[in-house]
Amino acid sequence: MIVLLLGIIAIWFFIYRDELATQLASGYEVQGVDVSHYQGDIDWEILAGEDIDFAFIKATEGSGHTDSKFAEN
Repeated sequence: MIVLLLGIIAIWFFIYRDELATQLASGYEVQGVDVSHYQGDIDWEILAGEDIDFAFIKATEGSGHTDSKFAEN
């Protein structure tokens, strides 16, 4: 029974994690984004109009990997 309940909670969290993160972040005065190659092409002009104050841009992962979109971002 506990495993079933944990499974349901995990599925709910997976489905609603973006909305939950947005709700939690909306209470802060400063808003930002975290981008890397996982997000694909970023339209920085559109993002600039979204009341975003900063961006964290992934550069590396350890000493052996450089993010392929770092220079472009």
